[in-house]
This record gives sequence, structure tokens and C-alpha cells, in this order.
Amino acid sequence: IFTIAFGIAVDDTIHFLSKYKLERNKGLAPEEALKETYIGAGKAIIVTSIILLSGFLPLIFSSFASTFYLGLLISFSLFCAILADLFLLPFLMRKSGL
Repeated sequence: IFTIAFGIAVDDTIHFLSKYKLERNKGLAPEEALKETYIGAGKAIIVTSIILLSGFLPLIFSSFASTFYLGLLISFSLFCAILADLFLLPFLMRKSGL
């Protein structure tokens, strides 16, 4: 379960960071690049995560314990990854001076 959730979370983080780097390479200031990154990559992260959540969340209605926990843990991990990518990552980028 960890490898599935971690792979999806890392994919969104890489998407966010690569979009930020593209915006910085255009010559934008860090704050402006972060704003443009939110507009572009932020929407994509939210949409793809909602689609993935809608695929894994129905698994929690299974009576089979393994399937239930798979759906529960991956859905929870995806939700935490969305929060981390959209709130924690930009905070850490600002703190580090990127």
C-alpha cells in the first residue's frame, strides 16, 4: 500500500516542482512563479487526485478486510499528499529560498 500511495504522492510533487522551475526559468520572481505554479499545476494536482480518490474510495465498502484497508489507507494517503503538495511544499520552498 505504501509504494502505491508514495508513488502517486511523489508524482504530484515532481509535477509541482517542475512547473515551478519552468516558471522561474521564464524569469519570474519566486512569489510570482509560485502563483503561476498554483494556477497551472495546482489545478492538475487537485483534479488527478480527486479522480484517484474516486477510484480508491469505493473500496472501503468492501466486506473483504484487505480490500477495505487498501481503499482506506490509499485514500487517506492521497488526501494527505494533496495537503502536503499544496500547503507544505510551497511553505518549505519559501523557507529554503527556492
